[in-house]
Amino acid sequence: YITLPFLVEWPWPNAFLPGSLIFTVLLGHA
Repeated sequence: YITLPFLVEWPWPNAFLPGSLIFTVLLGHA
C-alpha cells in the first residue's frame, strides 16, 4: 500500500482531515 508510508510521512494532515478515521481504520487493519 503506497498510502500507508505516505500517511506515516505526513501524519499531521491526516489528523486534521475528516478522512483521518478511515485512514486510521486502514492502518489498524493493515
